[in-house]
Amino acid sequence: MKNIVGQAPRGENFFPRNRIVATIYKRLEGQANILLSAPRRVGKTSIMRFLEDSPREGFCFVYVITESVYSPEEFYRALLKELLGSSAVSKLKKSSTKLLNSLDQLLKRIRTVEFGADGLKVELGEGNSDTYQDAFEALLKEIDTEGATIVLMIDEFPQTVENIREKSGNQEAIHFLQKQRTFRQKSSPSLRVIYTGSIGLPSLVNKLGDPELINDLNPVEVPPLSHEEGWEMVEKLLLSAKVQWEDGVIDYLLQKISWLIPFFLQLAVQEVIDVFEQTHQPIKKGDVDHALDQMIRQRNNTYFESYYARLNDAFPPTELGFVLALLSVVANEGYLSRQAALDLAREKGVLAPQPVLEALQYDGYLYVSDPGKEFRFQSPILARWWKKFKIS
Repeated sequence: MKNIVGQAPRGENFFPRNRIVATIYKRLEGQANILLSAPRRVGKTSIMRFLEDSPREGFCFVYVITESVYSPEEFYRALLKELLGSSAVSKLKKSSTKLLNSLDQLLKRIRTVEFGADGLKVELGEGNSDTYQDAFEALLKEIDTEGATIVLMIDEFPQTVENIREKSGNQEAIHFLQKQRTFRQKSSPSLRVIYTGSIGLPSLVNKLGDPELINDLNPVEVPPLSHEEGWEMVEKLLLSAKVQWEDGVIDYLLQKISWLIPFFLQLAVQEVIDVFEQTHQPIKKGDVDHALDQMIRQRNNTYFESYYARLNDAFPPTELGFVLALLSVVANEGYLSRQAALDLAREKGVLAPQPVLEALQYDGYLYVSDPGKEFRFQSPILARWWKKFKIS
């Protein structure tokens, strides 16, 4: 198991998330459409790629990322492109005459052109008055896989909704979500959907003022790794790199990282490996401290900057000013009381801070400690980086 930092590990490099995978299959077998819910870097994309690469019999997974989509037509075009170009669907067609007929009917509505490294290009047929949405919805009604289930896994879906809202307004975003709900309710049982993304879809829908738009989705949360899972993952990564360590070192590393998401474990292990390759001595607790210091050096800024850049995409300017001030105070002081956070929101002109605070918690920036009701950084590592590079 190689240490893959910054990309979604696949194949033998994927650390098994058996409980989450089993839950997803259980929901799909119950014909549910799923909202896969988790903060950034917890491993959602890796789980979806695992499902795509190693499906159970009777399932076919198609992964689509729609982060850069800004209109409903672009969205449906992206779905059609990935669906028609999927190797898994191609294999399924060979065993399902009805699916082959469904896709043949679809191809009469569109034309497909192969081109270069970008893969499959999907275009509407000449003289066809259909939209991509029309073509996709027709497929959903007609598709028959003779017992198999095609699962569309749509990554960064909430960002797509936010993009549409920014470009065309709240009503267009609401209409897009209404159409999504309609197709989920009317589509063939042969097709299910998994939505996920780094922005919390419930908080975004609440901001739009219509939570019923997604109340048919079955939520599945992806938690951080347990202590036992984290220990196993770190052990596998260190053994793969032929690193030696003293007793208690892995427990100490996990204690220091605290919030055990794969990204922080992988980055910490990368730094531990560098220390070992320099000293060729078994790793001690002091080496772990050095490795964690190295994690937040400027050379690793590219890994952390996405947390900062994401805020510019997720919040309008007025809310962004409040968010940056809030995170700076929490990073510098270690905590901030709820009342102080509300006072800061009022000072920054944010009249409805609750959705903002919920989004920061969903996205893995902050959590509320009990019983003090104080906001603290979810990750001590991210807090240290924020204090070092983002407080002027």
